Amino acid sequence: MNATLEQIWRYPVKSLDGQALQEVPVAADCLLPHDRRFAISYGSRNQVIDGRWASKNSFFNLMRDEKLAQLRVTFDVDSGVMSILRGGRRVAQGNVTEPLGRMILEQFLTAYLAESGRGPVKLQERHEHGFTDVEEPVVSLVNLASVSDLERVLGQPADPRRFRANLLIAGLAAWEERSWLGKRLRIGDVEVHVMTPIGRCAATEVNPESGRRDLMVLKGLARGFSHSEMGVYARIIRGGKLGVGDTVERLP
Repeated sequence: MNATLEQIWRYPVKSLDGQALQEVPVAADCLLPHDRRFAISYGSRNQVIDGRWASKNSFFNLMRDEKLAQLRVTFDVDSGVMSILRGGRRVAQGNVTEPLGRMILEQFLTAYLAESGRGPVKLQERHEHGFTDVEEPVVSLVNLASVSDLERVLGQPADPRRFRANLLIAGLAAWEERSWLGKRLRIGDVEVHVMTPIGRCAATEVNPESGRRDLMVLKGLARGFSHSEMGVYARIIRGGKLGVGDTVERLP
């Protein structure tokens, strides 16, 4: 296996834009720092969740709210300042760690999502464990060769960002990651234990640039490969620093 870590992504707000990283420190049994730290809940669910893990159906998400893909987000972890941009123009900004700043951001999101009819929104925060789609503290890995093989079946390009993975890996055979289940990998000086494949939903059919549903990803996976999976979840078992270009090695 001659594989490398091609890209690193974290998603500060669940279902909103990601931030590409060149390197990031990680710890055992943790997510990437600040990944899915925030999520947008709504209506009567706002008080019920109150920072606890909940399934993606408890939040606005790309599976049913594709217009979220039209927003871009920047988040400065040191200052706490979060900016939301639309069409290249900043439409809201505030310190999300302070009540006033969070209220400014929530007011914009409530107005932007008003047509959903789900009422006022709240930016929920789960600082250490995040609002990932599974309750366990995991990172998601996607093999870029598998995405290319899906493109072959679809007959169209498929931006890997549709799969919202933390780690994008190059230099593998297509679908090689499916042989990693139950195995350990070393990525740079970090070790992970590969747990399960990632089952996909209709969120992958949303174009990450336009916010339109323009690609039948689930039908392509079913037709070409008889499953609806792309990528794998892994648990960090030895922390360290991940960096773009790190070698990816399967351990005995």
